[in-house]
Parts: sequence; structure tokens; C-alpha cells
Amino acid sequence: MEAIGFHRTGNKLTVTNPTPWYLSFFKLNVGDKVVDTAFTMVAPHGSTDYTIPAGAGGKITWQYINDYGAGSLVLDEKG
Repeated sequence: MEAIGFHRTGNKLTVTNPTPWYLSFFKLNVGDKVVDTAFTMVAPHGSTDYTIPAGAGGKITWQYINDYGAGSLVLDEKG
């Protein structure tokens, strides 16, 4: 998957999707805190803002929902 972009500003996490496909998260974490991504997708060549839970810090890890409806391998913010 092409490099998905992550940018933190305060309690906001902006996810940028440079691919031609919709991105649905299976899991998105900042450190040990789970980011609520329920009922959202990141549009192709678009971006979506998520609220970072209070006290969250550290590495961003994520999994996307693949073509089979399962979670991908765990990725970090560097891909």
C-alpha cells in the first residue's frame, strides 16, 4: 500500500490517503490508546480527521480492512 500520511495537531489526527481506493481501518492506535474510526473511511486522494484520545502519545499503529474483509498486518506510521 502506498504511504498513508498521518499528521498530529493537538488532539486531532489527520489521515491522508494518496491511493485510488477507499481506506477503512480495522484498528488505529496512538501508543496504547484506540482511536475511534467507527463508520468512517478515508476517501481516495482525500483526508479524514480523527480525535486522539486524552493521554495518547507514542507511535501510530494501524490495520486496514483488506479485500477479504479481514485486518491487514499491523503497520506503523512509516508504513
